[in-house]
Amino acid sequence: MILAFAILQSASTPNAGLSLGQSRRHLRDDPLDLSALDAVALGDRNAPLLTFAGQRGWRDARVQYALLRSDLASDRAAPALDHADALLRMDADRMLRLALFPVLADAANDQRYRRALAARLAAGPEWRADFLNFATLREPPATTLALLNDLAESPRPPTLDEYRPLVRLLIQRGDPVAAARVEQTLSSRAG
Repeated sequence: MILAFAILQSASTPNAGLSLGQSRRHLRDDPLDLSALDAVALGDRNAPLLTFAGQRGWRDARVQYALLRSDLASDRAAPALDHADALLRMDADRMLRLALFPVLADAANDQRYRRALAARLAAGPEWRADFLNFATLREPPATTLALLNDLAESPRPPTLDEYRPLVRLLIQRGDPVAAARVEQTLSSRAG
């Protein structure tokens, strides 16, 4: 998840690299300064305060973003995915998907994150089908299949529309046997 953290880190605001003292001063002047919030929030001493704020305001994108970065940096899978989900649920114009879907797709390569991601997807977020299609096109078929198999064990298994892109991809890549195996396995458990 270091790559995911680096991606999110690169999206910070122009004040990146401020010292903790400078960050605190910036926050007094501009409480929504993302880089200053990051510098203050990512410190262990301030994590409980930021977590408290995040639990009280799931619709505060800056707090959710800072918590996501903090959780990725600390390798906390489930909370990180909760914050990514909160951000994606606020993504009316679908622009955050450009930044977050690659991070979630990377998560699918790590077994702990993949299971937490499958649990999050099992809740049926609005962005689920779009993400599964993105992951199919971006990740190796084995990674997407592992995620779909984890999801198939949930109360909301993947639908035909959600696993069919993987079947098509395998056929396009000249592996109809694997495509048939995926189709057979997932169609028996499809939602």
